[in-house]
Amino acid sequence: MPLVSVIIPMYNSRQTIARAVGSVFEQTVADWELVVVDDGSDDGSDRVLEELVSGHHWASVIRQANAGASAARNRGMEEANAGLVAFLDADDQWTPDFLETVLGLRERFSDCSLWGTRYLLVGPHGLRLTPEWIGLPESEGVIENYLATAGGSPPVVSGSAIIAKECLLEAGGFPEGVRWGEDLDTWLRLSLRCHFAVSPHFCHLCYIDRPGRMSLRPQLREYPLLTLEVERAYAEKINLLRRHELAEYFHWLRLTAAGDSMRLGQRKTARGLLEAAKTTERFRAAWRRAVLKSIIPGWLMRLITIVRGGF
Repeated sequence: MPLVSVIIPMYNSRQTIARAVGSVFEQTVADWELVVVDDGSDDGSDRVLEELVSGHHWASVIRQANAGASAARNRGMEEANAGLVAFLDADDQWTPDFLETVLGLRERFSDCSLWGTRYLLVGPHGLRLTPEWIGLPESEGVIENYLATAGGSPPVVSGSAIIAKECLLEAGGFPEGVRWGEDLDTWLRLSLRCHFAVSPHFCHLCYIDRPGRMSLRPQLREYPLLTLEVERAYAEKINLLRRHELAEYFHWLRLTAAGDSMRLGQRKTARGLLEAAKTTERFRAAWRRAVLKSIIPGWLMRLITIVRGGF
């Protein structure tokens, strides 16, 4: 039985799947299996994939009708044979020492259930950007307060960690049927059940310029994971003293989602999110800037940005 099951959800990734699978094949640790879930691709991705995994008995391909990334990840977990799972998007990649790094972290922090690394964002023309994190240990160590990471980049993304499968299943896996925040919701639920350990090494490249990325889909108009009902449900699960931190965390998520909505030209949706986020003090300045951007016409906003050199 392998030590780690690597799960790749794939949908119309003909141009990038070789990069993702190749980065798994290049790992310095060999005790893993690969499970690729083809989520109803129709661009020839399946043919490219078959050539990539042909002859590799430890690589399997599961096909299903299109149901979204979360459903594909959950299906991959169902098929996984290992007690540890790692997820890699079909257009992202790992450095060759990713598994070696997180497995070493697991040995040193055995009381945790998620072990991750830093990640780089890769934009157009290969431009690499370093996320701005808050609340992470400077060296390797445990995230003491996951809710305190609000205001910065997510400390964990789907391709930057390995997870104890049992803990992830107990937390409910990935939420299906949503288009924004499914990863963030999963990490929040996990953080209420177990500890996260992180390494300062950059071992995951997360490509943010791909078409069809979940958070950038033009038809996105609803954010079911950011409703007050969902926030209240979380609040019932934590200590009273931490509910203020939870409120701030949700405020930050709403500000982030409002930014996505404004970039898509959905100002009404953005204003609804900002209305729900207006009570926070920690992010008051960011909230005010976002409100102005949601009200001021786009042409005027661009003019202000040029004149002031940013806004």
